[in-house]
Amino acid sequence: MFKNRKLDNIIDIIKKSEGGIEKRLDENRELLETIISKTPKLLKDNPWIVNWIKSNEEYLLKITGAANIELDVRRIRPFPKIPRPTTFKIINIVAQTTKDNASLIRQLESAIHYFKRGHSKGIDHDDDIGFTFETTIEENSIFGDEGAASRFE
Repeated sequence: MFKNRKLDNIIDIIKKSEGGIEKRLDENRELLETIISKTPKLLKDNPWIVNWIKSNEEYLLKITGAANIELDVRRIRPFPKIPRPTTFKIINIVAQTTKDNASLIRQLESAIHYFKRGHSKGIDHDDDIGFTFETTIEENSIFGDEGAASRFE
C-alpha cells in the first residue's frame, strides 16, 4: 500500500510543530486567562476577543478532526470562565409622555431603588402609555447616591 507523504507531513505538523495542536489550544486559553486577570477592561471594551479565540479553537479542532488525530485533553486547560459584566445594569422604563421630565425622573429613581435592594429587574406595567427609555448605569455613577430629581431640575 502506498503512503501519502503530504498527508503524513501535515499530520506530523499538527501533532508536533510548535508543541502540537494541544499546546496551541492550551496557549490560546492561557492568553485569554491572562487578558481576564491582567487587563479586564480590554475584554470589557472588546468582548469579541473571546469569539476570536473560540473561532481559532474551532478551526484547530476541525483540522484535527479532518486529520483523524485524537487529542490528549489532559494537555489542554479548561476554557476560562468569562466574567459577566457586573458593573452595568440596563434599565427599561416606560414613562408617560409629558412635557416635563418629572414622570421619567420618578421612574428612574424607582428603578435605582430596586437595583440598590438587589433586584435585577423592575416591574412590568401593561397599562402605561408612552415610550421605552433605555440607558446603562455604572455602579458608583451619578445615579448612585442622590436623588435624580435634583440633577434634572
